[in-house]
Amino acid sequence: MPRRVKFPFLFLLVCLLLSPIAARADLDTTCLAAPPDHRLLTGQSGLNYNQVGRAIVIAYNAQHLQQEPLIACPDDGSIESVQLLSEGRAAFAIVQSDVAHSAWFHHPVLFQKPPLPPCVSLPCKFPPGPHEIRLIVPMFTEAVHVLVRPHLYISKVADLRGYRIWVGKQGSGDYLTAERVLAAAGLKMSDVELVSADTKSRAGIDTLRGALEALQQMDPALDAIIYTGAVPTRDIQAALAPPDGANINSEIHFVPLSVGMVSQLSNDSSYVETMIRKNDYGPGIPDSQGVATVGVEALLVTSDDPDMDTVALSMVSFLAANMHSIRAQLPSDEPALKRLALVDLPTRAPLLKRYFFRPARYYFFRDPVILLHHVLWVAAGIAVFLFILFCWKRKKIGPHIMKEPVALFAFLGFVVAWALGAFSMWLLERHVNGDFAGLFSALPSTLWYALPFTGKTAMTADGKVTIKIVQTFMALLLGGAVWPYAKKILVERIWRPVARWLRGGHLFARHNHSAR
Repeated sequence: MPRRVKFPFLFLLVCLLLSPIAARADLDTTCLAAPPDHRLLTGQSGLNYNQVGRAIVIAYNAQHLQQEPLIACPDDGSIESVQLLSEGRAAFAIVQSDVAHSAWFHHPVLFQKPPLPPCVSLPCKFPPGPHEIRLIVPMFTEAVHVLVRPHLYISKVADLRGYRIWVGKQGSGDYLTAERVLAAAGLKMSDVELVSADTKSRAGIDTLRGALEALQQMDPALDAIIYTGAVPTRDIQAALAPPDGANINSEIHFVPLSVGMVSQLSNDSSYVETMIRKNDYGPGIPDSQGVATVGVEALLVTSDDPDMDTVALSMVSFLAANMHSIRAQLPSDEPALKRLALVDLPTRAPLLKRYFFRPARYYFFRDPVILLHHVLWVAAGIAVFLFILFCWKRKKIGPHIMKEPVALFAFLGFVVAWALGAFSMWLLERHVNGDFAGLFSALPSTLWYALPFTGKTAMTADGKVTIKIVQTFMALLLGGAVWPYAKKILVERIWRPVARWLRGGHLFARHNHSAR
């Protein structure tokens, strides 16, 4: 190659190779140029937290054109986000609920980077900064996926002892979640061989997609994956059932968490009980009931730094009235994000009330006991109104009721079972199931889930029991209401002709037309 061509070619090649680094440098420069009270930390670039964070920033800035714009700043994950937030270097962050829980209670965590003084050893208490983080609102819930390679015949997480497990980027929130899940199964991190996303042992597994490909190909470097993401995660869905149909079932399969593990992990509000349903990933889930697991809530948090109070209060007011504008900014090619129930109600653990950003409590925190009292008062008011209306119109309604008393009581029982079932499902699954995110949406969803032919499955064990109870009550009430009519048809149309035939008569009555 001539010299005059060679050097421009090499220059172009170097520019292409350095362009991602330059883009990241520009992004970091933009974040660094922004004042701390206008930074929103979004975790690793390209992941769900980053996409939702960008949607919040775009929608917020559109509503606050006269103010300095909010900037979405990616970082290495939830642990770093909490560190930066506690140091007063950002106003907001989207972090995992287990990481936030560790920060609130100063539990030990494994840091990716060397900790700051006075913490000089690993693990150390978290966070080391001067400020405590404060919850604004839970945004949505992601599920923990435990996937194993083909022909690795294990049925529980505890059987992963000694195997090579991909756990995401070391020191990230995913890494901490994997540690907690393995601990609930009775495993230490030293009991397994960890393969982190930034490992040097094998190229190509620095991303989830690369790890899934290695798992499909039964690469000896990898046996399992522990990943936290929205359901369905597009890369996992493609790995289990590729869109070209070339491989209907990759033979990668899920490992469910045991009932004890789910109960233990969700007991302290670090996680919530949830399920990966069969129709979320198709043939990759052979169990008709789905895969039991835990959910990690994505929390929008701020800090107790007084310098952040003004912008934090502005964000609370914005979220309380403009969540639809945030959903409109989510990527159209991410259906999982489009279905997320953004601004879900807070976790039901009462102890978290003290960790709320105080103005956010008014908009987003609902005490379960007080809420139950409100619901009971509303239900009593509706009942009294209907009784007064009945008394007013009893002369017109009464004769119809006297003709069909069984149908009336069956209808009232049906309505009560439906209302109680919807309220119970809302309490149990509002954090993990968008169908029950609101009380009004829970009413039609409860009926839909109670129909046996729809294939809808509740996301929690208590939710499944509730739906089964509602199904049973509704079936009994419907059967009781229909039975008198069914009995009449059976006696007059079936039994009487059969009895006449048994006595020697005709099976079908003959009509005498000769008289005409």
